[in-house]
Amino acid sequence: MPNAVIMLPDAVPAPIAPKPAVMDQVERQFRPYVLTVGRGTSVSFPNSDNIRHHVYSFSSPKVFELKLYAGKPEAPILFDRPGIVVLGCNIHDGMVGYIVVSEGAVWAQTDEQGITTLELPDEATEVRVWHPQQKGNLAALTPILVPDSLPDDRFRMPLTLRASETPESKPDAGHSFKYNRFKRYGS
Repeated sequence: MPNAVIMLPDAVPAPIAPKPAVMDQVERQFRPYVLTVGRGTSVSFPNSDNIRHHVYSFSSPKVFELKLYAGKPEAPILFDRPGIVVLGCNIHDGMVGYIVVSEGAVWAQTDEQGITTLELPDEATEVRVWHPQQKGNLAALTPILVPDSLPDDRFRMPLTLRASETPESKPDAGHSFKYNRFKRYGS
């Protein structure tokens, strides 16, 4: 499953990133669709489209608004509370993106094939997995036990997903997002 985030729940706190992470806007979509950062990371929101965007979030880990702009906003936004931050654009209702702010320093995100590599400490016995189609926030995720021995160091993790809410899967994404954008995610 692409865009799944795997985190070690009791990991060492995430270090402050020396430079901002980037959540771009390309072809009226957030790129990447899911961005994972450590707590205390700043994120810049360049607009690579030739139209203006109005980026916002009502999510409890980070409420913010970047009013109608083109190019690059003045300053990156600091994400200092762990949780799921749902992004939207006040001009383009179909634009939805996610920033996962991890408390710990150990996380990975799956690629387009649904595969990732995560270096687990020897004492690690469980991980938490989040995907945009899952219900709930980071604190509500059920830990998944990692077996003591893994054949070929591979492990498949089960996910319980809700019906897709991505703009590509809905015939009327604008109305759906207007309804859902006030739902709060995060811890």
